[in-house]
Amino acid sequence: MDILRRGGVDLTIAGVTGMQVVSSHNVKIMADKDVKDIKTDDYDAFICPGGMPGASNLRDSSIVIDIIKEVITGAGPAAAFEYAFELLAELQGKEIASQVAKGMLFK
Repeated sequence: MDILRRGGVDLTIAGVTGMQVVSSHNVKIMADKDVKDIKTDDYDAFICPGGMPGASNLRDSSIVIDIIKEVITGAGPAAAFEYAFELLAELQGKEIASQVAKGMLFK
């Protein structure tokens, strides 16, 4: 987020569990909007950062799932980190998520 903003990208941080987001390493970030106020038509891209507990919070949010389904089926583009495979499993099933992961994960 910092790098994108430094580069002049206009972005919105949406909070899922409140306006203050706390990372697994206790980094606190203030959201610009609540996720329930996001309208996909207002954005060019939708990015889901990963990490825990963020990935679980994103997975468990019906609002986030609805936004992602809308983006994937027409508003695109979208990107997800770490959370991507959990999201894919939620949307398409664990078997498909496993098949996709086999061809994409690098060690």
